Amino acid sequence: MSTLIIKILPKGILLCLLCLGLSCKSGVERSNLHAEGIYKDGFRTYTSIEAKLDSLSKTPKVEPTRGAMCYEPMMRNNESKDFICSKCKKATKYDIETYEEIVQAKRILEGIKNLKVVIDDSGFCKSCSPKPSLRFKVSIYYPDKKDPIVSELSIQDVNIIKQFLDGSKVYTGERDSKTDMKDMLPLLKRVFLGVKE
Repeated sequence: MSTLIIKILPKGILLCLLCLGLSCKSGVERSNLHAEGIYKDGFRTYTSIEAKLDSLSKTPKVEPTRGAMCYEPMMRNNESKDFICSKCKKATKYDIETYEEIVQAKRILEGIKNLKVVIDDSGFCKSCSPKPSLRFKVSIYYPDKKDPIVSELSIQDVNIIKQFLDGSKVYTGERDSKTDMKDMLPLLKRVFLGVKE
């Protein structure tokens, strides 16, 4: 009888340890998920974005650098293109350069992952806005916040928030100029947290 217990005991202990290991692993995965602030539906939480902005505010200062001045001025293209408003489906004519900037910025907003972002591009439409604001109206919905955070973004603002979400501590602007991302905190807090400047 005692021999049988000795033979069974190591298997029982091994089974218990295996169960404990799996339990700990899933617990670690859950805590990592919580630390990242991502709910099971895949969206980031308001709290996690708040923590990300707080972390940015504590990073060492980055010295700005001016962009290169050696670019030749581009010849202005007189070609124009119709921007179709998502809201009313009417067209607004823009020069090709501005049109491409609008489309690219909208593509960036639509490509944001782990955040539920609703985009209103009627600020670029002469039918919806007789004096177009040239701004996107953006609503961000968080799983841990009842109401969305609503703000308006210029094309440049879109590039700033993309670089922030990509984890950059430096904003790279026109002609490769570099600006400390911490200088963008008022904008980032307004867009992501609803904090007024």
